[in-house]
Amino acid sequence: MVLLRGGGHWSGMQAFESRKVAELIICAELPIVTAVGHADDVSLADRAARASFVTPTAVANAINGTFNDQKTQDRFARNRQARTQTQKNMPQSEQRILDLEADLATSKNDAVDLRRKIAERNNQHVQTLLGMAQRRVRGYSRLSTGVVIVLTVSLFFGAGGFLGSFGLDPTLTAVLLMWCLTIGAAWLVACGIDNARQNLRLPATKPMRSPPAASTWMTKIKTVRSVRSLRKLQCHIPLNQPDGEI
Repeated sequence: MVLLRGGGHWSGMQAFESRKVAELIICAELPIVTAVGHADDVSLADRAARASFVTPTAVANAINGTFNDQKTQDRFARNRQARTQTQKNMPQSEQRILDLEADLATSKNDAVDLRRKIAERNNQHVQTLLGMAQRRVRGYSRLSTGVVIVLTVSLFFGAGGFLGSFGLDPTLTAVLLMWCLTIGAAWLVACGIDNARQNLRLPATKPMRSPPAASTWMTKIKTVRSVRSLRKLQCHIPLNQPDGEI
């Protein structure tokens, strides 16, 4: 059973934070999978479910992949039956050996395909989380630039009052000096924020001393807010390499 909902404002997700809903999911006879479509937060329903996905599209892809795997298994079963019918006149011992070899080859191919599909899906999920984190951090960076601009404008037009609050005489010289310091500091801060934003997609030059586990990385990438933290996480992306032949 799939419990899903598209994206939206966080206030519309409160039903998935209900303890009663989580208990019903845990006690359900059928395994329940969630796809709430709100990757920034992990709800109680996500934690209680057998598995959780970032979006309804992701769970649809997983279900489609499972269906395709079942079709592949059915095709292999029909092929084995055809081989058995064709070779029914062979001696019993030789037929048994051929069947075992065919089953072994089929199992090896199935294992390779399954590992490759799992690796590809995990990598797609990681790339989706990474893209959302980059957009989130870029938004916070632009918000910081806006805050710097607002503070600069406030100090620029309120320089006299600001100096008076410290008991200083708001002379023309003091006000001009205050303006120069304010504009200079704002320019340095804004340039620093913009430079960090330009390097957003680049991994940090110094990785973490203790690389996080894959589950820890998944949790951190959903809540990262700063460019520095994101770049450090990008040094340890848990990508899976598809296995070759066994």
